[in-house]
Amino acid sequence: GIDRFPDNLWLLTSYADFLTDEFPRYSHAEALLDRALELSPTDADASAARARWLYKVQGAYDRAALVLETALAIHPAHLRSLVISTEVSLARTPPNITRAKEVASRAAALHPTSADALSAAGTALAADGRYPEARQKLDLALVLNPSHIPTLLSYGSVLENQGGGDEAVEKMYHQACMADPEAPLPLVEYAALLQRRLALRSEDTPEDHDVILKLLQSAIELDPHDPDALTSSAAMIIQSTQEGSVPEEFLRRACELAPHHVPAAATLAQLLAARARGGEESPRRTEELR
Repeated sequence: GIDRFPDNLWLLTSYADFLTDEFPRYSHAEALLDRALELSPTDADASAARARWLYKVQGAYDRAALVLETALAIHPAHLRSLVISTEVSLARTPPNITRAKEVASRAAALHPTSADALSAAGTALAADGRYPEARQKLDLALVLNPSHIPTLLSYGSVLENQGGGDEAVEKMYHQACMADPEAPLPLVEYAALLQRRLALRSEDTPEDHDVILKLLQSAIELDPHDPDALTSSAAMIIQSTQEGSVPEEFLRRACELAPHHVPAAATLAQLLAARARGGEESPRRTEELR
C-alpha cells in the first residue's frame, strides 16, 4: 500500500506502528514516521506514533513527552496522545504519577465511552495507590470492552496490590491471555505474577519453574523479538539453576533488540559478573554493560 500511496499519512503511521510492535525493523519505522511528520508536522496520529516509538525503542522518555506536549497543545482532545502520554509518564524512572493522572483524567473526561481512556485513568490512579477509584474506572472499561487486555492486566495488578485472593487475581491474568491468544504481553505478565508469588514462598519445586518457563516460551514463540519475554525467560532459567548458554543468548538478543532495556542489560551484567568471578568472562565487558 505504501508503495502505491507514499504520501498517505494513515498508511505511514499504521505501518510504522506495526513495525515497532511486530518486528525489529526500528529504523524503517522511524523513517516512515519522519516521512509522515514531514508531510504534516502537526498530525496528531503521527506525533503520537512517533512518541511511542521514541519511548519504546529508544527509551527517550523526555523526547517522547515533548512530542506529546506539542501535539496536545494543538489537539488537546486527541485520545491516543493522551493515552500514550499516560504510558510514557508511568514507564519512566521514577514514574511521573502526577502527569499520568492529569492526562489520563482528561482522557476519561473527554472520552467517557472509550475503554482505552478509562483504562489509562484506572492505571494512573492505581500507580498512585488509589485502588478503589482505580477499580471504578477499570470496571467501566471492562463494561465497554470485557476483553480489553490493558484493563484486565491493570485490574489483576490492582487486586494483587490490594491483597486479593489468588483465584481472583489469576482470573484477570487468565482472561487477558484468553482475550488474544496471539498476544505475548499477557503471557509475560502472567509469568511475572507467578514469579512474584514464587519469591514469597519459603520453598519451590521444579514444577513451579516449569509452569513459568512454559508461559515465557510461548510468549517468545509468538514474538521472538519481545525483550521482556526474553529477559524474563533468561532470569527464570538462571533462577532454576539450569546450565547452558540459553540465558546469555536471550539476554544478548534482548539488548540488541532494545539497547535501552534496563532489565535485560542489568541481568546480563549480573550473569557475566558471576561468570567473571569464576574466570569465564571478562570483567571489563561486565563493566561496559553496567
